[in-house]
Amino acid sequence: MGYYEMSMKLKDRKLVCYRKIHIKEGEYPAESYAAFSEFMKDASFSDSYRYILPLIDKKQN
Repeated sequence: MGYYEMSMKLKDRKLVCYRKIHIKEGEYPAESYAAFSEFMKDASFSDSYRYILPLIDKKQN
């Protein structure tokens, strides 16, 4: 039915997060609604997930 992807990159000394969700066009049987609902719930959870990044002290390195 679709996919969700997320990636992070350092760009100009900033951490940039890219998110993409793709829902495939088409008609699906009613029986697949539970799977679609679970996919959307998982994508929403992944999208709202918080990350803790360690602070690096450049003086010690």
